[in-house]
This record gives sequence, C-alpha cells and structure tokens, in this order.
Amino acid sequence: MKQHARKIIILLLCTGIGTGLFFYWNSDSSIIAKNIKTMAEIASKEGEENGIAMLAAASKISAYFDTYCDIDASPYDLPRRYHKKDVSDQIFIIRQSTPVMLVRVDNLAISVQDKQAVATGTLRVEDLQGEAQLVNEQALQLGMKKRDGDWLIDEVTFLEGSVQ
Repeated sequence: MKQHARKIIILLLCTGIGTGLFFYWNSDSSIIAKNIKTMAEIASKEGEENGIAMLAAASKISAYFDTYCDIDASPYDLPRRYHKKDVSDQIFIIRQSTPVMLVRVDNLAISVQDKQAVATGTLRVEDLQGEAQLVNEQALQLGMKKRDGDWLIDEVTFLEGSVQ
C-alpha cells in the first residue's frame, strides 16, 4: 500500500511540475521575451546581404509592430507616430548601413496587465565592421498590446541616461 501511495504522489508531483512549466513557458511574459529575442536575432547580421534578404528581415521584424507605433528617440529625433511600413523602411535603411552587427536586449524586465505590457531593457548594438568596433547601448522601453492573440509593439521609447 505504501509503495502504491508513493507512486501516486510522485505521479501527482510530476504532473504538477509539468503543468507549471507548461504555463510558465506559455505565459504572456515568456512569449514577449521570446519575441524580443527573436527580433534581436533577426536584426543581427553576419555579413553582406542582398536587397531581398534585407527586405525580408525588415518585414519579419516589423511584423511584431502594431499598425501604428509611437517612437520617441529623443534626443536623436522628435517623437512621432510611424506606420508599420515606415518602421520596416527604417529597419531596411539601418541594415544597409553596416555589413555586420550584433543586436541583443539585456536586463529585460516585463510587466503584463490585462492586454497591455511594458518591456524595459538595454538595447545593445555592436557594429562589427573592420577593426573599428562600435558599441551602442541604449535604455529602451517597449509598450505592447495584445491583439488577436499576438503581442504587438505600439510604443518605443529610448530612455535618457543611456551608455554609449
């Protein structure tokens, strides 16, 4: 009887842990974190690309944006509202400017409330062309809304006090 009870307890424990892991990996916060990591991986470049590859990467990244997105890149630019197509165009232009770059988001913190989320982190872009390696780190905040089951970025703010 003790052996049977022990097996049931182990089975219940494994089921509980498995269910918990399933919900954790499929939570809104983890989905947003995966999306941000995927965008950074797509944004990174390992060498020269033709126009079609640059356009495809820009299109994949802009798919994570809502139809309209408010972008505040102060002090570099005035805050303004961009259409998803404009976001894609800007990504294309950035990809054209350098043959090799590494993009990642460090120190990511995500807060989810209902169908809105805010993600903050440090955007790190390494321009690896030639011997002159340029590194730019910028504090970043992304506002997101859940639409039709997808988390879409509708606000991007580059925060002051960033490291260059």
